[in-house]
Amino acid sequence: MLKRGRSAARAAAVTYRLRELGYPAPRYVLVEADWALQEELPGEPLEPWRPLPDEIAAQLLALHELHAEAFPVAMPGSWPRVVASSVLSGARSYLRLATLRDHSDRSRELLSRCQEAVQRFVDRVPEMEAIVHWDFTPDNVLLLDGRVSGVIDWEGVRAGDPAFDLVTLAFYAPGTPFLERAVVELDPGVRAVYQAHLCVRQAEWSLRRHDEATGERMLVYALEVASGFSES
Repeated sequence: MLKRGRSAARAAAVTYRLRELGYPAPRYVLVEADWALQEELPGEPLEPWRPLPDEIAAQLLALHELHAEAFPVAMPGSWPRVVASSVLSGARSYLRLATLRDHSDRSRELLSRCQEAVQRFVDRVPEMEAIVHWDFTPDNVLLLDGRVSGVIDWEGVRAGDPAFDLVTLAFYAPGTPFLERAVVELDPGVRAVYQAHLCVRQAEWSLRRHDEATGERMLVYALEVASGFSES
């Protein structure tokens, strides 16, 4: 499988370390400056936006524990600052905050709630250098014969707090008891910051890239999640 992007060397180093620990991550066969060739893992992706079976959720939680490994290569930048800036300033290729500012009163309300949560709680976010997949969603998890056969799409991996991946998985698999119990144990302020990022990221992406009905559905879901920030 050919993957383009400038972060392949970092992804290859992380997945190499995880594979040493028995993690079903893809093996990078060849890494160049702007692209990489990696093996294709067996299995079919899980569907997001639905609860995960208990046995699959348990397997993913066990794999997630390995994200606590120290990041294997040097990576500059502050983890709290990265998460905060994604909500407060956005990013060029995605997290375009103008999408939410321009769309509707509800999208502006979502952005306001998320930015307020980040400003209020970012000081609680720990400065860490463990493994963060950054897109630990069901559709990046492969399943074969009832077992997790692979976790793919490591090109966004970075050093930070692995709890971010746990909150991401729970966000995209709502109603999964195993995940809900794990997430509720996190510091509520840290959880709010990570959820704020996900709310902005998904709502903005869907409003800009998906059909109107999907965009509005994602906006409603994000607002529902964001309504809990005041309780943190």
